[in-house]
Amino acid sequence: MILSFRERVSAWTVVAGKAAYRGVQTVVDEAKLHQFVGQMLSDLGGAVSIALVRMGDNLGLYKTLHAKGPMTVAELAGAAGVDARYLREWASHHAASNYLSYDPQTQKFALSEEQAMVFAIEDSPVNMIGAFDAMVAILGNQDKVQPVFKNGGGVSWGDQSTCLFCRHSTGLSRYGCPRSTGWSTN
Repeated sequence: MILSFRERVSAWTVVAGKAAYRGVQTVVDEAKLHQFVGQMLSDLGGAVSIALVRMGDNLGLYKTLHAKGPMTVAELAGAAGVDARYLREWASHHAASNYLSYDPQTQKFALSEEQAMVFAIEDSPVNMIGAFDAMVAILGNQDKVQPVFKNGGGVSWGDQSTCLFCRHSTGLSRYGCPRSTGWSTN
């Protein structure tokens, strides 16, 4: 039986650090619970960032900001050739995540030099764009990897749902790993 969120919440009672789920008593450390829920929300925010970072890279938003300096949403939208309304959502998420800097006085978004090293400078030793690409490939492999938890088998590199290493422009090769299917740097 699948319960709705409201049914699940109403089934719990928390009073003075003691929780009861449908009448069964247990002790809950509310501080630990709040810390754990906060961690989960942070992880979910990171998961949302995967698509938004990849879009920012694919649309040239990071490189445009790095090349032109601080810009309003309208300025960046014009320079990058994207819709300002969607860009505002993208930029707001990035500012809230500290992926972009934002100046409320000028209403301009910018990449600090440190942020540019991670998002805009291709040959930076700390460019992380390829790691975001790799996360998509790893998630795409779930349907292949999950069954091996039961049968103890494996999934060879050649059977991956997407290539983590084979193209220079994506995945782990872009993240700084070798551009071959192995780990050798020779």
